[in-house]
Amino acid sequence: MTDYTTATKALIIQFLTERLKAMRAQLTPEMAGWEAGTRVPGKAGTMRLGAVTIPSSSDTATVTDVAALTAWAAQYTDGTHDRITPACTADPQIVAWVKEAFPGAVETRIRDAFLDEVKGHVAMFGGYPDPLTGEMTPVPGMVKVDGGKPGSPMVKLDRQVKDLAATVGAPLPDAMYEAVARDVLSLPAPGSNGDDNVVLWHSDAAVSE
Repeated sequence: MTDYTTATKALIIQFLTERLKAMRAQLTPEMAGWEAGTRVPGKAGTMRLGAVTIPSSSDTATVTDVAALTAWAAQYTDGTHDRITPACTADPQIVAWVKEAFPGAVETRIRDAFLDEVKGHVAMFGGYPDPLTGEMTPVPGMVKVDGGKPGSPMVKLDRQVKDLAATVGAPLPDAMYEAVARDVLSLPAPGSNGDDNVVLWHSDAAVSE
């Protein structure tokens, strides 16, 4: 026997999913001008819902020229390693012979651990210690990317609101119900169409600050 009630619920949920997707797309440009570090709380009536935070990006480093960076890294012990292409042996004597006889068959790569170390230094200090003098010098093929730029908005519900959302069938506080009806479903406010009988569902759920 076909359960039309279940089908209707599924379709309503899908409708709400599509509506929320469209609303999220509208919110993105609205928050585009918010500065990094901004934190704005939200309420439905007197009920605190949570807060929206714009995180600040950290300083990082990015590779702009692999060849230049690889040539620079070769002056450091364990900075690079040679690999036969395709790798057919790990014998260093064979690798050395192949590299001398067939230069095009060997590629030099920066070791992952060394690359991570260099990126960390460039991000923090803008350079890497010279192997001879120890002086902090710029790294060819790598630049520092300053942080402090706005990241993607972080929307976090307060615990009690999150629990309420996860509890199917739990009654919503009046302010929450009205906010959902107005801002998500675009329903008119009670009595706004002149009909005194138009009222929203009311509950006895407690409203908290």
